[in-house]
Amino acid sequence: MADLLFPRWRSLLETLATLLLIAVASVLLWDRFTGRRPVRAAVPEIRTPEQAQSIQSAPIAGRDTATVVMIEYSDFQCQFCARFATDVLPALSAKYVDTGRVAIAFRNYPLQTIHARALDAAVAADCAGRQGRFWNVHDRLFQTQPDAGRWDLAEIVGGTGADMDQWRACVDGAGKDRVAADLRQARTLGLSSTPVFLIGVRGPQGSVKVSDVIVGARPVREFERVLDRLLKS
Repeated sequence: MADLLFPRWRSLLETLATLLLIAVASVLLWDRFTGRRPVRAAVPEIRTPEQAQSIQSAPIAGRDTATVVMIEYSDFQCQFCARFATDVLPALSAKYVDTGRVAIAFRNYPLQTIHARALDAAVAADCAGRQGRFWNVHDRLFQTQPDAGRWDLAEIVGGTGADMDQWRACVDGAGKDRVAADLRQARTLGLSSTPVFLIGVRGPQGSVKVSDVIVGARPVREFERVLDRLLKS
């Protein structure tokens, strides 16, 4: 009996294998002649802005003499922004910012529809920055991002030694206006996600001629490739 069943099973398996090969070949031929490509995660395409971008009034890490500038549009509740801030920024700072070759300017783009605390955090950090404490608050917010729902922004800013009366006056007034201005510029540029990095050469009067755009939390080497090229040129 076993001798009779084995040829049948073998024949069935050979038939199934043939059908599978035909199916795979059909898909490959369809892709070849229709030009269809494998579906990948969509990355928003951002055009390189033709007009020079201003970094005036933006918090800046680095020296005024740095020839290359990276403008970051970020959201304090964005997990990819936090990944950049904690995993990538320290390496870039050590290699480029601390050595005086590159400056990093921060622009707020709080995605309010999905991040309930992002706008308040942006205003809080901006106003702390008016007292020279932006990057202290920046680091603290990204380090504690998983607990964003329990952020006590006044406590975070107060921990930097800021004048709290001055900070509260800013939060109720000018801070909101400056974050709103960042939002308008982000929309003008066509940004729809964070983080986004506009990289270029410093020009006169606090301007940057952008030549490269990086979208998302990319590996250190992608930033290094762009920065090294611009520094050499």
